[in-house]
Amino acid sequence: MTTVENIKRQLEVATTEYRRCVEELKEFRKGEEGNRLSELKKNLREKEDVDENQRKKWTEEKEDLEKEEKNLEVEKNEWKVQMQKLQNALMETNKTEFDYYQELSLFETSSNSAIGTLINSENAIARYRILFLPEDNIHSPIKSLFTNEEWSIMESNWEKVEKRIADSLPEIDEDVKLLLKKYSKGIKDATINCYVDLNKVEGIICKNPFEDQHSYLFERDYHLRWVQSVYNAFILCLQRSFSPLFDPDASEYAYKSQIINYIWEALFFDVNVIAMMKTGEVENADRKKQLDLSKNLDHLKSTIGNWHHDAVLVIKVGSMFVQVAFGEVIGNAFKRDDKKFNDDKEKMLKAMQLALFNLRKSLPEKAPGLDDLETFGLLVNRKEFLMYSMHWVDGIYLVDQFDGFTIPDTSLDLENLSGIIKIMINFKNRIMKLRAHMEVLYKSNQKFKRGGSRHINDSIVYASPLKGTKS
Repeated sequence: MTTVENIKRQLEVATTEYRRCVEELKEFRKGEEGNRLSELKKNLREKEDVDENQRKKWTEEKEDLEKEEKNLEVEKNEWKVQMQKLQNALMETNKTEFDYYQELSLFETSSNSAIGTLINSENAIARYRILFLPEDNIHSPIKSLFTNEEWSIMESNWEKVEKRIADSLPEIDEDVKLLLKKYSKGIKDATINCYVDLNKVEGIICKNPFEDQHSYLFERDYHLRWVQSVYNAFILCLQRSFSPLFDPDASEYAYKSQIINYIWEALFFDVNVIAMMKTGEVENADRKKQLDLSKNLDHLKSTIGNWHHDAVLVIKVGSMFVQVAFGEVIGNAFKRDDKKFNDDKEKMLKAMQLALFNLRKSLPEKAPGLDDLETFGLLVNRKEFLMYSMHWVDGIYLVDQFDGFTIPDTSLDLENLSGIIKIMINFKNRIMKLRAHMEVLYKSNQKFKRGGSRHINDSIVYASPLKGTKS
């Protein structure tokens, strides 16, 4: 549900409650309670010959009825105020939606006819010029806008940029390859048919991974520690009957803390001065700034429209911190939730688009290597770990899956961990290459200041009516 739809729904509720309070207040004043209150007031004014106890009883009853009437009046007024706030929020959100579309149009112009097709679509993702290329449903409201040939051309455009970037990545360190080879041999030696002796495997994994090193250096050798920690995390889960890998009732938090965070958070511990994967309920800083810039001063504390992610990768470029990757976990390793999957995927795509938009906006239009800027999305759906990259090509934000894997859930799958670790190290190398590339661009163009190239619209990037908070 979009923010506009959410506000409208809340406004309908508030309006209904306000009308209910008005009717209850009318019924109170017209009904027996109202008549009784009038009678008590009249008796207290006119009957002076009643005894003190009777007068006290009437007074207490009158005060109770007046209090009830006052509470109904207060509740009515509170719902009236809530209605006004929601009406203001709706007007503000509708305005910022238009402003953000205008910002996109002014900032990025292209003769690409696909842009017009997307902008004129009623689909929220399409209007932000996002094309999710893995979409395989022919009835998709976005894919149905294009012919097969047009879709293939856009897939090819994404692949060209992707190949250029992927081909320039460094090789995985030899000491990591040797350790993975050692662990794979140990797992193979401990396997008999369909049985893996996890105790024997654990004995191999728990040995000092630096025993062949002359000395340990954190900055150089941390990857060996991380590889060992990933294997240990999975072995420990495979040895327990009620671990997140086997328990269908396990919480999302348990799944993230005992499995997922070892894969995507701990990977960056050795470089967290310049690249840090924040986990938990992480607020999207780009979205917060976008909302704050579009709010009136009276509404700065409002959290309507904020985004929270399960993980956000932040890198430091110069003196600035920028968001480049966003992670979402859809429940635990078993539960299927199509609605949450679609909602979180949409939020992730919009976060990727906003982050890439901001990166490009801070640089001149003809800066060398501008097309190599990218943002990432990591989506964990049950045991599928999906990895997406977004590239800006001819005014369109193209997204496709560049890698991925299945979370191992049996002892026989332990041998697949070496491939998973190589995928994640390549992802880290890709992040570090992106950061180095951005450092060069920003230093050469001195763009961490206002003003600049013609293609940057001077107006603010206003908040768009996108997904609200993460539940």
